Amino acid sequence: MKKNMLSFLAILLTSSLLNATESYLLEPEVAVKMINRKNIQFLSIGKEKNIIVGSQRVDIDALFDVDVLGNMKCEPFVICPRKLKKYLEKRGITSDQELILYDSQYGINSATLYAVLKAIGHQHVKVLNGGYKSIQKLDPNQETYDKYLKEKKLIFSQDNNDSFKKQLMNKVESLNDKLSVLKPLLLIQKVHTGRILDLNKTYNLDRSKFNFDSLVDRDLLKKAVNRVREEGSESNTSILDACSMIDIVGNRYGSYVSDVYSIDWKELVNTKKKSLNSKELLEKMFIKKGLSKEKDIYVYCMEGSQKAFFMALALDESGYEKVKVFSGDWSVWRRE
Repeated sequence: MKKNMLSFLAILLTSSLLNATESYLLEPEVAVKMINRKNIQFLSIGKEKNIIVGSQRVDIDALFDVDVLGNMKCEPFVICPRKLKKYLEKRGITSDQELILYDSQYGINSATLYAVLKAIGHQHVKVLNGGYKSIQKLDPNQETYDKYLKEKKLIFSQDNNDSFKKQLMNKVESLNDKLSVLKPLLLIQKVHTGRILDLNKTYNLDRSKFNFDSLVDRDLLKKAVNRVREEGSESNTSILDACSMIDIVGNRYGSYVSDVYSIDWKELVNTKKKSLNSKELLEKMFIKKGLSKEKDIYVYCMEGSQKAFFMALALDESGYEKVKVFSGDWSVWRRE
């Protein structure tokens, strides 16, 4: 009874930690305590060979519902909710689960799925800051495993005399035994170790929870650009390019729009840690670029909306509350 109570308290603690802050980011020191917890599902976004144990994979390309002519079937949603519902159900995901998203692209792909899930009203979603490698660094078994593996490789790299071969092979066999014991305990595993899918799961869509506030379609972006073009710096709107393609929107209507800002998404990240920069660094950078928290900020990226979503979440992390994302890309914009 006492053991069950402790388990319940542990689950309650990790659940409360997940929702203890307004930040969309989840630090690895907290996330590592949630692995294999009931009703907490880790989602690997992309095609990585290694995933956090118990994760399911999500194909980022499956989240976009745009045809070759640039038609978005359910604009401003990047994918029609019913189609997304079916996709999530095939992954064994339900609407009441707490989801932790991660990828190996600094969180760019995770930011897209985060925005998509929030748009359909999914309540509990976080993005793991630093991806699966941030968890790998915290795994003591991984450190020992890597040590044994290094010792084994060192043996095979040496040119030894025949008299020592038997002794060395015995050492290799001992190392193999240690590696085989540690391998199933590692927090980072090959893809095939994901949980068995429950195809009987149902993802409940509640249209009353749909939220379009952070998404804009092509027409709304066009109106915002026109507004900035006419009003200039007096406008209560800013246009932000996340992919260094400023001329496409800036000159779209015959003259340059002076209040179009350009910030390369690479300025948001710490390349060594493979993670988003701290809130303090991000806020300092956005202020230096001239972005006001008092204005509506429309973010776009014509090379694909993933980086626009990533930029929007970085802004949100920095305290910018009036951020909207153009959910299309160049194929959608050029239809005009």
